[in-house]
Amino acid sequence: MFADRPFSSIKPLDTERFQRQFSSPYSHNDALGHVTALFNWAIRMQLVDMRNPCSPIRARKVMRRRRDYSTEQIRQIAAHIFYPILDVPPETAKLEGLAKRDTALVKARITTTNDQMQELCNFMGILFLTMARPSDLTNAEFDHFDLEKLVWHKHNTKGLKLSRSLYEYAYRSVPIHPRVAGMVQAQRLRWPESKLLFPSHTDMALPRDNFRKGLDRFKALPGVPEYFQLYDLKRIAISLMLTGQGVSHEAISHYVDHKGNLETTMIYDLGLVDPLRPVTERLGVLLGI
Repeated sequence: MFADRPFSSIKPLDTERFQRQFSSPYSHNDALGHVTALFNWAIRMQLVDMRNPCSPIRARKVMRRRRDYSTEQIRQIAAHIFYPILDVPPETAKLEGLAKRDTALVKARITTTNDQMQELCNFMGILFLTMARPSDLTNAEFDHFDLEKLVWHKHNTKGLKLSRSLYEYAYRSVPIHPRVAGMVQAQRLRWPESKLLFPSHTDMALPRDNFRKGLDRFKALPGVPEYFQLYDLKRIAISLMLTGQGVSHEAISHYVDHKGNLETTMIYDLGLVDPLRPVTERLGVLLGI
C-alpha cells in the first residue's frame, strides 16, 4: 500500500488507513503490533527521526468466548486420554481377491487412525499430568527425561524466559508421574532413532507441527466440547489442584512456572524435586489413574 513512500513520510492517518483493511479484531491487533514493532525498531536504530505513527492507534477490544468445563466433561476427557478407545481393524486372512484388497485398505486406514490417536493421547496425557504448555513439550527431547528418578528437566520453558537477567538457566527439574514415564517409553519405541519426544512425521529432526486430524477426531468423542484446545489441559489441571486438594498453592505455583519473580526463586532452587511430588501424585489421583 505504501511501497513507494519514504519510511519517514508515514503519518498516523496513513497507519489508520492501513489498519482499516482488517475486519477481524484479532487480525487488526496483530497487524498493529507488527507495524508498531517495525517503526520502534527503525527509531531505535536511528534510521528515522520521528514519532511512531502507530502511537495514536488503539487496539480493538476483543470479546472472547469462555472455554469452561464441567466436572463431568473433565472426567470424560481424562478417560478418553488415559484409556483411549481404538477401532478394531478387520481381519484379512480368510479373504481373497478384491474383497481382500478392499479390506486391507480399510485395515491400513484404521491402523493409521489408531496410531495417530494413540500418539495424540500420549501428548495430551503428558500435558495433563505435568501441567505443561504445549510449547514446552513440542521441543522436549528424550534426554530431558530421567525415567529412573521420574524427573523431567524442562528446557525452553516460558517461565525461564520471563527473567530480565542477562543470563538464564538451561532448564528446570520437575517430578513426573509414573504414567508419564510410560508414555515417554511408548514414544521411544515409536521413534527409536529420534532425538525429539514428538518429532515431525516427515522429518524427525523437526518437532511435530500439529495434531490437527487427531484433534478433530478427539473433539468428536462424547463429552468433549468443540472449543477444546490443548492448552486447556493445563488450565483444567491447575483448576483441579487449586480446589482444596491438600497440596500447597506455593508448590503448585512453582511446579507450573507461575512464580512472580522466577529469577530470585531460581537462586534457591537446588533442583529438589521431591517436595513437588505430591503435586503430580495428587493430580494423578484426581484424573483417575
